[in-house]
Amino acid sequence: DEPLSNLDAAFRAFMRTELKHLQHEFQQTMVYVTHDQIEAMSLADRIAVLDMGLLQQYGTPNEVYNKPHNTFVANFMGSPSMNLLPCRLTNGGGDHALDFGDAGTSMIEDGELMRRCKLARNADVVFGMRPEDIDIQPREVGRPGIDMEVSFVEPIGPRTVVHLSAGSHSIKVAKDKQYPIELGAKVKAEFPKGRCHIFDAESGNAIGLE
Repeated sequence: DEPLSNLDAAFRAFMRTELKHLQHEFQQTMVYVTHDQIEAMSLADRIAVLDMGLLQQYGTPNEVYNKPHNTFVANFMGSPSMNLLPCRLTNGGGDHALDFGDAGTSMIEDGELMRRCKLARNADVVFGMRPEDIDIQPREVGRPGIDMEVSFVEPIGPRTVVHLSAGSHSIKVAKDKQYPIELGAKVKAEFPKGRCHIFDAESGNAIGLE
């Protein structure tokens, strides 16, 4: 239970590698308990995500990361964690859109997202997007997205985390290395097709997950 919790960051990374080597060498099943999702992702063949003693999801690291069953798993796995934005499904004149309130509205052109949205029992949903999956574009780009402003830039060595805000909503966007962008820049947050997630606002469960 939490065998590496009292080690410094460098030695913890070293011990993760050693534990992985030992497991491969001896081919023994290990049950490893941790609150560190990086340890879980790097060491596990299968991950069981628990919340208050209840199993939320069980699967491979890729399954748990890329197809979270609910907002708890989506928020827990990943650093930075998945952006989760409350919004409302709208349908006007046959055009489906996500209404983010004071942050504006984004049209739905992603066929898979459209399929999942049509399965929603309620209009109130939570839109999810991993920080590394979001594109930052000039506002003039005509594709769907949200007009936002750069509120903070966080350079952390191998990547840069760009904080964007619009109205009461804020998101994080992860970019490789030194990403050239100015504080206060007016941009569009664009959500590439096939990478969006949608959750029921009341239960937090993923909608239409296959």
